[in-house]
Amino acid sequence: MKSNTPKPKSPSELKDEVLLSVEEQRGMLLAIIEDFEDHPVEALLSYFDHVGFDIKSVSNVEEFADAWCGFYRIKTGVYDIDRAFEDLARWPPVARAITELALAKCRGLPNDL
Repeated sequence: MKSNTPKPKSPSELKDEVLLSVEEQRGMLLAIIEDFEDHPVEALLSYFDHVGFDIKSVSNVEEFADAWCGFYRIKTGVYDIDRAFEDLARWPPVARAITELALAKCRGLPNDL
């Protein structure tokens, strides 16, 4: 007897499936930058250097969102959100905080970072 349950998708099939709308993807990318709002501009410039984003290529503020999102664009309507968050997790200040949180958890200390 044939089952009506759909066959699960393979990892390679899932890789190309876009689960977020273009607006949601762009919003996530821009949220990374918005998190720098309360930090010195040097931190943001350090982050741009870390990920390889050439801020000098942006000639005015109106171009920034498209340039930043374009940096992570794979194809029309698809942005590499995974790479963006991997870049963020590997940026030394964030990587250090992740390590400190993991160590605190292992030691049973409160999570107060």
